[in-house]
Formats: sequence, structure tokens, C-alpha cells
Amino acid sequence: MALVAATGPDAANFRVRGTLLAPALREQGVALDPFPLFDPRRDLAFHTASPRRRARVLLAARQQQRARLAAAGAALGTVFLLRQADLLPSLGLEKAAARNRKLVYDVDDAIWNDAVRAGGHPLAFLKASRHKASWLAAHAHHVVAATPVLAEWLSRHARDVTVIPSLVDSDRMRPRDHAQAETLTVGWVGSPSTSRYLDAVRAPLARLARALPDRTVVFDVIGGEVGAIEGVEVVCRPWSPDAERAALHRMDVGIMPLPDDPWTRGKAAYKAIQYMGAGVPVVADGVGAAVDVVDGGGLLTSGEDEWFEALSSLAADASLRARLGAHGHERASEHYSIRRWAPTLAKLLRD
Repeated sequence: MALVAATGPDAANFRVRGTLLAPALREQGVALDPFPLFDPRRDLAFHTASPRRRARVLLAARQQQRARLAAAGAALGTVFLLRQADLLPSLGLEKAAARNRKLVYDVDDAIWNDAVRAGGHPLAFLKASRHKASWLAAHAHHVVAATPVLAEWLSRHARDVTVIPSLVDSDRMRPRDHAQAETLTVGWVGSPSTSRYLDAVRAPLARLARALPDRTVVFDVIGGEVGAIEGVEVVCRPWSPDAERAALHRMDVGIMPLPDDPWTRGKAAYKAIQYMGAGVPVVADGVGAAVDVVDGGGLLTSGEDEWFEALSSLAADASLRARLGAHGHERASEHYSIRRWAPTLAKLLRD
């Protein structure tokens, strides 16, 4: 069974919605063979090279992907396709992936809004994601959506839609031990495209640092960049699996700021699920899936004053952090764990 996406192998959605689940799916009798559009070398070149070089890399990757799908032939009976197969508007790769095969289509973001709201490249509309999403949903044997909001849109085009949230391996995540210390670490894990949301917490973090003159407030950012914040020790690190795991063990509080718009209302609140799986209390804007996900595993906020109050209350009380963190870990294990959902997804892929 091919795992297909228009990404490199380390892209967030390819890992979270695909390769992270592969060992548990294998135990259920389903083997995923990764078919990312870019291999690691081309992925690096595509994201760092000049526009002309990026175009050449993309065209070469598309040609290789088409050849690989054709070579697999009838032996490849099912394709598990994440978001879309190509970064160009043509449906050629999507049709090549689906031809004479069972297609299971997975969506974890409102990609039909990405040209306007996602905050990516100004020419993102050229991907024709809305058209691709509707075509793939209509031609899929089954559609998997990360949230009910996504499922509602996809149901306009699809025959069968199942909601399966983005998942964590909570069984392998050691819950954070919380104790009062001289350093308070506020953490965030994400990507360059979502780090723009961090501007909303700059003022609350500066206020928090002023309110804690005898403690050091560290803002631990993994996978993005944020400018200096008065009174706060800002540390930005590139994302890697090891950097992510280490950050989750360091955090006293995990944050997920989000504006309220059509794009963010479709997001799967995966940052919150990650923090909760690690026993870290969440502070998040009450937008989209976050409202249902957090549910006692942290504090929901709106606006600068509420952000400051939430951070202040957690900074002052290690026992509160421990209670919310423990509840979040229990909730992640029960509702958002690979163990909970792997049998459901495996049966869907097999059937």
C-alpha cells in the first residue's frame, strides 16, 4: 500500500498522518510503502534553492513519481493519499496514483482555503488545492478527515467520510514531572509557516517576565523563528525528531496561539495533542478543534489579557500544571493515541 503526498519524507503531515502510524498499522496487517514526492536530497533543494532551480527539482520529482507509480502497476492495490500528490495544478499525478487502484484520501487541513489563509507562498493558489481536494474526495473509495469541520466540507463531494484525529504515541511519551523552579519554560513546536502566529503572544510573555522578576522565563521555539521579547530568553531551534522530544520534556507550558479564520478553524490542534500526550498543560486560543481537544488538559484563552492570566496562573502553581498535565495525558491516551485509532484506520484501509 502506497503512502503518497506532495512532500518530502520529513514533512509534518507525512509523518503525523502516515509514517508515525506505520508500525502500529503493520501490527494490524497493513504495510505502508512511502511514496513522498521528494526524496530527502530533492526536498532540501526545493526548499532552499533559487526559483529556477526549484522548478527543475519539482519537474524531476514529478517525473520520477509518475514512473514509480507506473512501475508498481497492479501490485499496488491501494493508495493512501495525504492532501494532494502534486504541487502543480494539473491532476496528472493524482490520476496516476488513483488509476485502477483503491484510493483512500486523507485531509488534515482546510487546503481549499490555503491560497488565502494558510500564510504560505503568495502563489499558493497555483496548486489549485480546492479543485484537487474536491476531485480526490469525489473519486476516493473513502475519505479520512482530521476534524468534523473538514469532514463537513469533504462530505459535499465524498461518498464515505470518517473522522480520525491526528495522533500521538502516548504510550511512549513519559509525562512531564512538574515542580516549581527558578526557570519557567514556555514551549512551542511548529513550522516556519505557523510561526507567524507567535506574534500574538509576544506581549503576554513580556508581561509575564515583568511579573516574575526573580525567575527566568524561557521561550523554547522548535521549528520556527520569533524575534526578541523584552525580559524573555528566546531560544529558537530547527525542528528534528530529537529536538521535538527534548523540548516536550523541558516545557512547563505548551502554547498554541491561533487567529480565528476559515483556515485555522479546520486545523487539527495537533500541537495541543502533542503537549497533552507529554503531560504538558496547554494554553491555546479557543479556535476550531482546540475547544474539543484541550477540554481540561489546559486553558483556553482569547486576547492578550487572557493569555497573560493563563500563563501567570500556570507559572505560579506547579500543582496546577501537574493536574492539568496529568489530565491532558490521560485524555490524549484515551482519545488521540495511535493505540486507540490504529485498528480503525487499518480496517478502513484493508476493507
